[in-house]
Amino acid sequence: MKILVTGATGFIGNHIVGQLLELNDYEIIVSGLEQESNKKLPWYKDVTFIPCDLYEKKENFFTFFQKPDLLIHLAWGGLPNYKELFHFERD
Repeated sequence: MKILVTGATGFIGNHIVGQLLELNDYEIIVSGLEQESNKKLPWYKDVTFIPCDLYEKKENFFTFFQKPDLLIHLAWGGLPNYKELFHFERD
């Protein structure tokens, strides 16, 4: 089974990817912003890393991410103005 984890470089995503890899039953695809620091993650060489800003439009995200069987969606842009309604409308 192929699993895509968006936001994999964040706190929760980082731990989920580690747990999935311990199970040894899955092909893991991860997505996050392209940053040099990503290469320091303990699981970086054990997954397929596809850099992506999810706010940039793609013609077909399903194909772009190699047609995963399961999506664990943890990506978001943060909460600079957490009281504003646009977080609910955009995210």
